[in-house]
Amino acid sequence: LPVELLIEVVEHLRPPRVTIGDNAAWNQPSLLKNWWERPLIVEEPKEPKEVDGPDESVLLPSQAPIYNSALLSPRVNRNFEQLCRSALYHDLNLVSDNVTNDPIIVEVVTRYQRYIRTVRITAEYSEQNKEVFDLVSSLLIDGVASLGVYYQNTTKEWIEFNNTMIRALESGRVSSFGVYSTVCFSEYLQYAAPSGATALLQSVTDANILEQFNCVDIVIERLEEAVYDRIRSQIGNISSFTVRGPFRRWLGQIWDINQYNKWYPGQSLTNLQLIHCPNAYAPHIPPVLLFFPSLKTLFVAGCGYTGDIIPDQRTAGWSFKDDAVWGKRAPLETIRVECVASWEIIALGAIHTRNLIIAAITEGGSLSESFRDEEIFPQLQTLQTELKYKELPP
Repeated sequence: LPVELLIEVVEHLRPPRVTIGDNAAWNQPSLLKNWWERPLIVEEPKEPKEVDGPDESVLLPSQAPIYNSALLSPRVNRNFEQLCRSALYHDLNLVSDNVTNDPIIVEVVTRYQRYIRTVRITAEYSEQNKEVFDLVSSLLIDGVASLGVYYQNTTKEWIEFNNTMIRALESGRVSSFGVYSTVCFSEYLQYAAPSGATALLQSVTDANILEQFNCVDIVIERLEEAVYDRIRSQIGNISSFTVRGPFRRWLGQIWDINQYNKWYPGQSLTNLQLIHCPNAYAPHIPPVLLFFPSLKTLFVAGCGYTGDIIPDQRTAGWSFKDDAVWGKRAPLETIRVECVASWEIIALGAIHTRNLIIAAITEGGSLSESFRDEEIFPQLQTLQTELKYKELPP
């Protein structure tokens, strides 16, 4: 079979992936498991087969049980087996609660580190498993392209661990970087003290290495104002940027007068996700997008603040005026909104997009109310809603 077809087969068999810049900001860390943590398969012992050259067909230690993965079955030849092995060991998860004492970790990191390209690790892992962490530390510097760093303890500083992470990031090999405070996945803290996660992000921005990444996820409780300013000045080369939680109201709404000169152009940004950001006032989002001329997808979920002022209704014909925001940039491919009020949808309607997905409307709003301004989302081609929204605007 052609290599392209084999790769397509492997990708089809690969389990759903959690990816920085896509869905990592939504997935509970406890669910991030390695394939060998799945239920065992009971098989009859097989006769050993003769092979030419070194035998690398054993994917796990010879004494280890057989585990469930679709990629273990179709190894019909060495080339295909090589592709399968690369996919099997592409991701290394050191996040879930039961992974810390798994005896297979050392074997995997030792034998298959050349295949590992994505590592997700908690700060707690470094303390509980120093031997394994030493192996992983060298791996981070030598070959990992995607690094997700998780913090379960939101108050401890984790100085030594953070220093190791910074050395890995300064190596220049990491292209996707995510920093996550696990408490943000289960609850929203209105007031939060600085943590190891915020300290790591501060070190990253202090060293001016944020701009070396293609994809960045920031899922933490809070930011200092200086870090907030540096983030906005260092996103010029980032293609996917996700923020969940830290853009607080006290930092100022994102397009307040004193914030105009804090935003720097991001020519490479194609995907922007704003999640649970109180300072992301819906009427301010359209003008901010003018800084990102290449933007294709926008995701807004649960942003804004309960005390936000609902703007007055626009006068008829606003979308045809020369200063209309939508006419100042190319159209987006897709906007997805979740947990927003009808008036926020109207405010976001100043953006030009081909596709609009509405997943949830809050405050008792409805689609009819959201589209009472018939000029919003100029030249919209497709509107998609959840099943519970039966009523579509004309």
